[in-house]
Amino acid sequence: MDWLGDGVLRLEAALVARERLHARIAANIANADTPNYRADRTRFADLLAEARRELGLPAPSAPLRLPMQPAAPLRMDGNDVDVHAEMARLAENQMMQAYTAELLKRELDGILQAIHEGGR
Repeated sequence: MDWLGDGVLRLEAALVARERLHARIAANIANADTPNYRADRTRFADLLAEARRELGLPAPSAPLRLPMQPAAPLRMDGNDVDVHAEMARLAENQMMQAYTAELLKRELDGILQAIHEGGR
């Protein structure tokens, strides 16, 4: 895929990271009533770095420095999931995933157009 450039791979890494974050947030929501469950607060930046490594992309020159979500206070059952905060994180992640998918579509449309124009 080198002929596509690393732009497509970078967007692929972002989509993979968004998918993984979605699964973690969904697991938090699903376990909101599970005694002693601790919410997974893995940051998108960490998942993105992991996906970039898996795709063989170099680490970004300036790593993302995003604040960690503070832990919600423990309830009496030992669970620390804040369902409202997790739903907000899920909605934000869904919007960012859709935006990233649109960027990837535009990138691929541009490549397709170049291929068609080159064949004339």
